[in-house]
Amino acid sequence: MDLHTLVILFCVLYGFSAESKVRYKRAITLTAADIEAAMTEHDIIRSAVNVTNMEKLVWRDDLSDIASQWVDECDYSKGIPTSSAITDVGQLLHQSSEVGSTIADAVASWDDYASFYSFTVGCFVDGKCDDYLQVIWPTARSVGCGINFCASLATGDIPITNVYFVSCYYDTPVNSTGNVLIEGKPCTQCSSGKGWCTNGQCDSSCDSATATCECKAECGDCGTLNATDCSCDCVLGWTGPDCSESSVSTTEPITSTEPYTSTTEPITSTLPYTSTTEPIASSSISYETNTPRAEHTSTPTTKPSSMSTQPIHSTIDPTTTGHTETLYSTETVEPTSQSTTQAETTDPMSETTTPTQANPTPKVWVIIVIVIVIFLYVVLVIVFTIVCLHWCDSGVCRPCRIFCRRRW
Repeated sequence: MDLHTLVILFCVLYGFSAESKVRYKRAITLTAADIEAAMTEHDIIRSAVNVTNMEKLVWRDDLSDIASQWVDECDYSKGIPTSSAITDVGQLLHQSSEVGSTIADAVASWDDYASFYSFTVGCFVDGKCDDYLQVIWPTARSVGCGINFCASLATGDIPITNVYFVSCYYDTPVNSTGNVLIEGKPCTQCSSGKGWCTNGQCDSSCDSATATCECKAECGDCGTLNATDCSCDCVLGWTGPDCSESSVSTTEPITSTEPYTSTTEPITSTLPYTSTTEPIASSSISYETNTPRAEHTSTPTTKPSSMSTQPIHSTIDPTTTGHTETLYSTETVEPTSQSTTQAETTDPMSETTTPTQANPTPKVWVIIVIVIVIFLYVVLVIVFTIVCLHWCDSGVCRPCRIFCRRRW
């Protein structure tokens, strides 16, 4: 082999080796300052969103490890390394040619898409809000990122040269649990059930009030605040971190297969009503009096009872007793009025008994009858007077003499 051939072979092997070293360079090792800067940027963005259930993000080394493995490939596409056991994650990508670009810069660039989103409308332009929503997704609790400098970054079309490539994995992808963006006061509906809050985000690592941990719990629907653990004690029928969720299911009405039976029994008497007034026996009635015969009205005494009692009028032969007797019975009957006529000229006492009506006739009817009688009387007098005056002029008015005396 001559010298020329050796030179060519050396150049070829060196060229491939150099390209391999540049393209597949190991990811940049992150320092504590790099991680802190990335988490600070996340906190600034997430705390600016007024939602009730924003969880505070923490750094996860295992997520950072698979992110570093992914950026090692310098392939600008989403995915997970085949060697990773973690699968259900959300991923964000970023590339920048700016010298010294960091993960914090990548997070800030994702926040630039916030102008395309609002709580009332949603995303104004399809595909422009995904990165921003992943950064502010409330139920995401942990994140891990990796960064690499790629001499050639594959994009599917023309490779991009000399760029910083960033990938971040979030433990909860967007919409994996439905729309959980609940606009309202921060830390009032934390998933932990407690209202410990750090910089506007639910912080489950807090267990008491400190300079950084505040209790932001608010209890509604008659719930009371437990200041010890910053939680709400809800009354019966309500649940949730702020007692705003009803614990009574309204999907199925409460029905009963048993017919309704009243537990209240009506008050009834098993004994028939017995009057304390002794009935007047016809065979034992006798009257001895020197007073003149007189008519008077006797009103029987009625004892209250739970049963309807109506008087029954019974006429006794005056030849034997000369007395009209009123008895009471538990049967409901219409009162019958009978008059007693004395057949003899002797001096037995005659009584006309008028029982008290259960429902007396209203006085208004008596007044109406009197008014009608008076009206008819006045009309009759007027008509009679007019007729008499007419006949007086004709000379045949003897029946009307009282109205035309001047002619006789």
